[in-house]
This record gives sequence, C-alpha cells and structure tokens, in this order.
Amino acid sequence: MGTTRTPAGPPSSLTADVPRRILNLLWQRGGPWLAEVDVQFDRGVATLSGTVRSFHERQLCFLCCRHVPGVYQVVDKLRVEYAKPAQLGPTGS
Repeated sequence: MGTTRTPAGPPSSLTADVPRRILNLLWQRGGPWLAEVDVQFDRGVATLSGTVRSFHERQLCFLCCRHVPGVYQVVDKLRVEYAKPAQLGPTGS
C-alpha cells in the first residue's frame, strides 16, 4: 500500500508573523480606516473578516494579502458598509 503525503508548508518561523505583515501592508496602502479588518492565518490561507467602507477597499485588502510571502490563498469574509454622504447643513443667511 502507498502512503499519502501532505505537502509541507513554509516553516512556522516564516509564517508566524504573516498576519502582522498583512496588517502593516494594509496600513501602508489603505490607511488607518482599515483597522476594522481582522486577519487570521493558517497553513498558507489568510482569512479576512470585518468591515470596509467600499468595494475598492475590499479589493485593496485582497490584493495586499496576495503580495505577502507565505500567503497561497485568501478567503474574503469582508463586509462592505458604504460611507454615507456628509449631511449638508442649511444654506443661505
């Protein structure tokens, strides 16, 4: 009988700081409003959850994850809550 092998992932020392590297990249590219994003990482899979303000921010989070070494798959569980336009006050004198 043959045996089935599970492919070895990157050493744990390389992947231990992947969530921190992802969050740092999000901060650099997207700014502090992406602080609502949570990153979980397990065996090459980064899972994003939380709330962003637009589809653009959602795509930015996804693309940032793809550029971090050690990430082989991204699971997107982000919610988009579109920012409401600023309320305009009364005009005139």
